[in-house]
Amino acid sequence: MSIYLLSAWLISAAYGANIVDRVAAVVNDEVIALSEVYDLGKDFVSSRCPTSAPACQTEAELEVLDEIIKRVLVRQELNRLGMRVTGTEIDQAIDQIVADNTLSDRDQLRREVERTGLSWEAYREQLLEQLQMQRFQQAIIGPRISVAEDEVRDLYQRTVRDVEGELEVK
Repeated sequence: MSIYLLSAWLISAAYGANIVDRVAAVVNDEVIALSEVYDLGKDFVSSRCPTSAPACQTEAELEVLDEIIKRVLVRQELNRLGMRVTGTEIDQAIDQIVADNTLSDRDQLRREVERTGLSWEAYREQLLEQLQMQRFQQAIIGPRISVAEDEVRDLYQRTVRDVEGELEVK
């Protein structure tokens, strides 16, 4: 009897349930919700597809999803390696941005950021992602790229020849 009541309750609950969100992707057991793709990509999709063509929107949304997946993978790999970006590093980056843009202080930067419609928290999150990508490129990608001195010399000589050729034509 209790099994019947439980199943009746579950069925009735299922009929009244609404879909709140859907899974867009799963990256190493981490779920990326479709709402996240829509939220993060709305400006990109609208600028990329001004006519709201469904095929264009789908393609743009897939590009957004691809970017989100890349960010998740980078964050996961940095966490695995114990190379997290700290709040102090984000604050240092903010101080550098203030100095580079000759702003008076962080509050002025914050006002400028919020004037663009971006929240301060979202701005800090963007900085975090940029710092993570830099750290990933420096620690993981950079050491795997090697350019021989001969390759640099050959490229330099070809560039000089190309420039000299253009100067002679004119």
